[in-house]
Amino acid sequence: MSKIRLASHPLPTLTGNGFQFPVPIPLPYMSDHGSADSFTVANLKSRVLTLEAQLAACSSELARAGADLASTKQDLDRDEIIFASKLEEISGLHEKLEQAKEASVEYEATIAQLRHRLQDDQSSHDDYAKLSPQSLKLLEGTHKSVR
Repeated sequence: MSKIRLASHPLPTLTGNGFQFPVPIPLPYMSDHGSADSFTVANLKSRVLTLEAQLAACSSELARAGADLASTKQDLDRDEIIFASKLEEISGLHEKLEQAKEASVEYEATIAQLRHRLQDDQSSHDDYAKLSPQSLKLLEGTHKSVR
């Protein structure tokens, strides 16, 4: 009886980048000097059962990978919604920051004006303190008549 040699033919599997052929599957073929008689029905039935088991395992793996892919896609969609929401929130906060900076500049200008006024009023008050009581009465009368 002739020996049966095995040839390696890869079984395609689906991966993230397309089909790959990672696992060689040995398939029987006739030896150079053998004949078709060297394949017994029992050997062929055994080989068919082995291949069916491998096919079932590959189908199961493909189904699991498909479920993982669907779950990952759902996660990605959810994350993209969250990311878009956060970008919109950040954009709104940047606008509020710019408005606050503008308001701050305005407030600082107002504060500087008020400080200047206060210094003027303070120096005027110091000038009033140096005046005699009679001069103060005269200025108060002038001040009242101007109002």
